[in-house]
Amino acid sequence: MGDVGIVVGILAMMVALGAVFFASVAVRRVEDSSMTLIRSYFDPIKAELTEIRATLADTAKKAHQAEQDCATLKEFQAGVELSLQNVERLLKQLNSPKAAE
Repeated sequence: MGDVGIVVGILAMMVALGAVFFASVAVRRVEDSSMTLIRSYFDPIKAELTEIRATLADTAKKAHQAEQDCATLKEFQAGVELSLQNVERLLKQLNSPKAAE
Protein backbone atom coordinates (compact mmCIF):
# COMPACT_ATOMS: atom_id res chain seq x y z
CA MET A 1 0.00 0.00 0.00
CA GLY A 2 2.97 2.30 0.60
CA ASP A 3 4.03 2.04 -3.03
CA VAL A 4 0.67 3.31 -4.21
CA GLY A 5 1.09 6.41 -2.04
CA ILE A 6 4.48 7.09 -3.62
CA VAL A 7 3.08 6.70 -7.14
CA VAL A 8 0.12 8.95 -6.35
CA GLY A 9 2.47 11.50 -4.79
CA ILE A 10 4.74 11.47 -7.84
CA LEU A 11 1.73 11.87 -10.15
CA ALA A 12 0.47 14.76 -7.97
CA MET A 13 3.88 16.43 -8.19
CA MET A 14 3.90 16.01 -11.99
CA VAL A 15 0.40 17.49 -12.25
CA ALA A 16 1.43 20.40 -9.99
CA LEU A 17 4.59 21.07 -12.03
CA GLY A 18 2.52 20.89 -15.24
CA ALA A 19 0.05 23.37 -13.77
CA VAL A 20 2.89 25.72 -12.84
CA PHE A 21 4.36 25.40 -16.34
CA PHE A 22 1.02 26.10 -18.07
CA ALA A 23 0.34 29.00 -15.71
CA SER A 24 3.73 30.56 -16.52
CA VAL A 25 3.07 30.15 -20.25
CA ALA A 26 -0.33 31.80 -19.85
CA VAL A 27 1.17 34.66 -17.84
CA ARG A 28 3.86 35.15 -20.48
CA ARG A 29 1.23 35.34 -23.23
CA VAL A 30 -0.82 37.84 -21.24
CA GLU A 31 2.27 39.97 -20.60
CA ASP A 32 3.23 39.89 -24.28
CA SER A 33 -0.25 40.87 -25.43
CA SER A 34 -0.55 43.58 -22.77
CA MET A 35 2.84 45.00 -23.77
CA THR A 36 1.72 45.02 -27.39
CA LEU A 37 -1.45 46.83 -26.38
CA ILE A 38 0.47 49.32 -24.24
CA ARG A 39 2.93 49.98 -27.07
CA SER A 40 0.06 50.53 -29.50
CA TYR A 41 -1.18 53.31 -27.20
CA PHE A 42 2.14 54.86 -26.22
CA ASP A 43 4.09 54.73 -29.51
CA PRO A 44 1.92 57.43 -31.17
CA ILE A 45 2.19 59.53 -28.00
CA LYS A 46 5.99 59.17 -28.04
CA ALA A 47 6.04 60.19 -31.71
CA GLU A 48 3.92 63.26 -30.93
CA LEU A 49 6.20 64.18 -28.03
CA THR A 50 9.24 63.91 -30.27
CA GLU A 51 7.55 66.13 -32.84
CA ILE A 52 6.53 68.64 -30.15
CA ARG A 53 10.09 68.74 -28.80
CA ALA A 54 11.45 69.37 -32.30
CA THR A 55 8.88 72.13 -32.87
CA LEU A 56 9.71 73.66 -29.49
CA ALA A 57 13.43 73.63 -30.27
CA ASP A 58 12.75 75.27 -33.65
CA THR A 59 10.53 77.88 -31.99
CA ALA A 60 13.23 78.62 -29.42
CA LYS A 61 15.78 79.13 -32.22
CA LYS A 62 13.40 81.46 -34.04
CA ALA A 63 12.67 83.40 -30.84
CA HIS A 64 16.40 83.81 -30.21
CA GLN A 65 16.90 84.99 -33.80
CA ALA A 66 13.98 87.42 -33.41
CA GLU A 67 15.56 88.83 -30.24
CA GLN A 68 18.85 89.32 -32.07
CA ASP A 69 17.05 90.98 -34.99
CA CYS A 70 15.20 93.26 -32.57
CA ALA A 71 18.46 94.27 -30.91
CA THR A 72 19.98 94.99 -34.33
CA LEU A 73 16.96 97.10 -35.28
CA LYS A 74 17.21 99.06 -32.03
CA GLU A 75 20.89 99.76 -32.73
CA PHE A 76 19.98 100.84 -36.27
CA GLN A 77 17.17 103.03 -34.92
CA ALA A 78 19.54 104.67 -32.44
CA GLY A 79 21.99 105.38 -35.28
CA VAL A 80 19.24 106.87 -37.47
CA GLU A 81 17.98 109.04 -34.58
CA LEU A 82 21.51 110.29 -33.94
CA SER A 83 21.92 111.09 -37.65
CA LEU A 84 18.59 112.95 -37.68
CA GLN A 85 19.62 114.95 -34.63
CA ASN A 86 22.86 115.88 -36.35
CA VAL A 87 20.96 116.92 -39.48
CA GLU A 88 18.54 119.02 -37.41
CA ARG A 89 21.43 120.65 -35.58
CA LEU A 90 23.15 121.47 -38.87
CA LEU A 91 19.91 122.87 -40.31
CA LYS A 92 19.48 125.08 -37.26
CA GLN A 93 23.02 126.31 -37.64
CA LEU A 94 22.43 127.07 -41.32
CA ASN A 95 19.16 128.87 -40.62
CA SER A 96 20.44 130.91 -37.70
CA PRO A 97 20.97 134.69 -38.25
CA LYS A 98 24.72 134.40 -37.75
CA ALA A 99 24.96 131.91 -40.59
CA ALA A 100 23.25 134.38 -42.94
CA GLU A 101 25.99 136.98 -42.45
